Amino acid sequence: MNIEARVKRILVPMVRFKIVKEKKNNTRLGKVFGIYDNSPENDSITICENGISWTTNHNNIYVLFNDIKKTSIEGDKSSENILIYLKNNQIIKLPVRGKNGRFSDIFEFLRFLDRVLSELK
Repeated sequence: MNIEARVKRILVPMVRFKIVKEKKNNTRLGKVFGIYDNSPENDSITICENGISWTTNHNNIYVLFNDIKKTSIEGDKSSENILIYLKNNQIIKLPVRGKNGRFSDIFEFLRFLDRVLSELK
């Protein structure tokens, strides 16, 4: 299954995720598939064919799927951060703040990333 299919299957059901109808290219990460509204901070996470991007502390962060070694949730189940372990031994925090009632979107994002990584191996 390709990344776009994973986006549709796992991320589209989330209320905060919107499909991008015109598949514009992000110069670093390829075609943009969708954007996740990471409010209340008014941040967003962009999902592309080759990776993801987001803004933290006014810094744009770009991560290629092929550069990711593994992912996990920081701390306990109430965490809002996914830890992304890169192949160069760097660790990056991806904030996922949305909730639908008592269910946090972080777990669906983690599942998406894990499925993409398992396909790339």
